[in-house]
Amino acid sequence: MKAIAAGRFHSLFLKTDGTAWACGYNRSGQLGNGTTTDAPTPVQVAASGFSGLAVGNDFSFFIKGDGTAWGSGSGGLGNLGDGGSTNALTPVRASLVCPIALSSRSATAQPAVNVYPVPAHGQVRLHLGTTETVQVQIVGETGQLLRVCSAQGPEAQLELAELPAGIYVAKIITRTGVLTQKIVLY
Repeated sequence: MKAIAAGRFHSLFLKTDGTAWACGYNRSGQLGNGTTTDAPTPVQVAASGFSGLAVGNDFSFFIKGDGTAWGSGSGGLGNLGDGGSTNALTPVRASLVCPIALSSRSATAQPAVNVYPVPAHGQVRLHLGTTETVQVQIVGETGQLLRVCSAQGPEAQLELAELPAGIYVAKIITRTGVLTQKIVLY
C-alpha cells in the first residue's frame, strides 16, 4: 500500500502499482468506480496511473504522476474543479485556473524545488536546491492566500496541520523568480 485517505463516510487506498481502490458510502459517485452503489469492501477506481490521493466529504481526488488531479463524486459548488457542478461517477480531470506541474521552472535558471511526501499529513518538506531563504505562500484551490512563511534551504519543513485535507499550491518566491508546487494534504 502506498497511501490511504479517509473521508467522512468513504476511504481510498493507493497501491504501489498506481491503481486506486475505494470503499464505503457512494451516493455521489465518490468511489470513482462508475456506480452509486455503496461498497463494504474496496472496489477499483475506473482509472489508474495514480501517485496520490485526497478526499473530501462526498468527493475524491486522484493525483496522476504528471501532477494532474482527477476527481469523482459530488460536483456541487464546483467541488471537482472541472468547470461544472454535476456529479462524476468516474474520475474527471480538474481544469485548474493555473496549470501546476510537479516541478515547474521558469525560462530563467532557477533551482529545482520538490515538495514531499505527496500526499502529506500535516507536515511537508521542501527540497529547495538552494541555501537561500525563500518566501513560501500557501494558496487554496480558489486562489485565496492562506499562509505566508519563510524557508531556509536546502531542506525546510512546513507545518500545515491546521489546513483541511485538499489540494493546495505552494508558491516559492526566490530572488530569481517564482516556482509553484502542488501540495496534497490528507
